[in-house]
Amino acid sequence: MNRAFNEFTTNFPTIASLTGAALGLWIAACTLYLIFSPFRARGKLRAFNIAEGVSLSGTWLGLCFPLVGCLIVKEGLAQFLLWGGVLMLFCLFAFRLLDQLIGPLKALIEQDRVGGALLLATAKVVVSLILLGGLFTS
Repeated sequence: MNRAFNEFTTNFPTIASLTGAALGLWIAACTLYLIFSPFRARGKLRAFNIAEGVSLSGTWLGLCFPLVGCLIVKEGLAQFLLWGGVLMLFCLFAFRLLDQLIGPLKALIEQDRVGGALLLATAKVVVSLILLGGLFTS
């Protein structure tokens, strides 16, 4: 029992700082996406547009995967912040590119058609998983 307590007290500050940094990066990336999103999600979510909620959920989930990979692979707070920040920028760039390339889906999402939102959300999750795979090759 004493060994387990000592291990906990030794590792807790590192775990807490990495978890806090991951949450901070995720919230910052989600906020940046909302600011620069072509869909203007906040107003549509208030109007109960389910398709916009589905699309936004895929974005938020997609932003989470690379951070989880960084938590697993990178050692220390500085290395995590560097790689996590770079991967968040890559994700945001890729998501913005997807939003621009898949123009017809925007109209479907604005009409509250969930099929288009699911397709876009899935594409964003796939892109983030590919970025996650790239992290494990380094």
